[in-house]
Amino acid sequence: MRRRIFVIDGYAGWDPEYRMKVRVISCRPYHALFMKQMLMRGKEKEINEDFANGGPDFTIMNSGEFVADSTVEAISSKTSVNVDFEQK
Repeated sequence: MRRRIFVIDGYAGWDPEYRMKVRVISCRPYHALFMKQMLMRGKEKEINEDFANGGPDFTIMNSGEFVADSTVEAISSKTSVNVDFEQK
């Protein structure tokens, strides 16, 4: 439903033996830029090949414009942070 989304691929962790491939999907450009600075970047060819083989290890979907439903019991904020460690 967005005209434009921003996708950032990078690595969490410096050591290639332990780093994780992370994909960030954001509808706001400044969130994407922030994550681009936070993640380790590789050469474009390296990242394209690495992410093509099995996809990312962890995906972050930043949907800051989608607010939590305050009519649901125990929801007292429009902010929602959800983590699924099984599906990553």
